[in-house]
Amino acid sequence: MIAAAIALLSLAPLVQAAAAGPEVPFPLGYRGWTHIKSAWVGEGGMGFPRFGGMHHIYANPAAVRGYKTGAFPNGSVVVFDVLETKAATGSLTTGERKFAM
Repeated sequence: MIAAAIALLSLAPLVQAAAAGPEVPFPLGYRGWTHIKSAWVGEGGMGFPRFGGMHHIYANPAAVRGYKTGAFPNGSVVVFDVLETKAATGSLTTGERKFAM
């Protein structure tokens, strides 16, 4: 969890830079790509003010090759999807997208 938190915090400058420019639409069908990882940052977590919620990371086939080889070829696309979460009795549900990156 600590490594995941550090990784998320290292993305903060990229998120701030992205917020200054035009929003890039999410690729169509990205949720059908390879799911790399999901994580949740709850209240009290270091990244909560910006990254609080459920995170899903998806990779297209080129990016999957990059994860396997360590060299990401041209055309690699990784989607970092951050959704707000809502607490319910005994569960969490996802809500709206928090931001686009």
